[in-house]
Amino acid sequence: MLRYNRIIIGFILIILCIPLQGSDLKKVNQMNDGEIAALQLTIFSEIYWRDVVKDLDAPVMAIFDGSRIRMTIFGGRDNAEGARETIMNYMAGLQTDFFPYLEENFDVKLELDDFKIIYRNRLTKKMKIILIYEDGEYKIP
Repeated sequence: MLRYNRIIIGFILIILCIPLQGSDLKKVNQMNDGEIAALQLTIFSEIYWRDVVKDLDAPVMAIFDGSRIRMTIFGGRDNAEGARETIMNYMAGLQTDFFPYLEENFDVKLELDDFKIIYRNRLTKKMKIILIYEDGEYKIP
C-alpha cells in the first residue's frame, strides 16, 4: 500500500512540474485579485482594526476560495446576537477602511457581496460556528 502511495505522489509531482502548453509564467506567478484581497485583509485587520472592533480579541483569517473571500472571525462570543454585532462592526470597517485601501493600493474593487463572513467562538471545543453572513443574509448553522 505504501509503495502505491509513493507512486501516486510521484506521478502528481511530475504532472505539477510539467508546464502547461502556452502557459505564461508571469501569470502563474501572480496573485489574482481574490488572493491579494484575502492576504491584505488578514494583515490589515491585525494592524488597523485591533482596537476598533468591540470584540477586541477577535482575530481574522481570510482566504479566497475561487469565487469569494471567506473571512473567518475568531471571537469569544457564544450567541448569534453578539456574533452579529461583531460581524457588523467588521463590515463597517471593510466599507470605510479596507475597500478604499485595497482599491487605492492594489487596484482591486470589492463589495460585501464578494464575502462570506463566518463567526467562530474560539473558546469552544473545535471553534464552533456561531453565525454566517452570506448573500446579504445572516444564517445560524
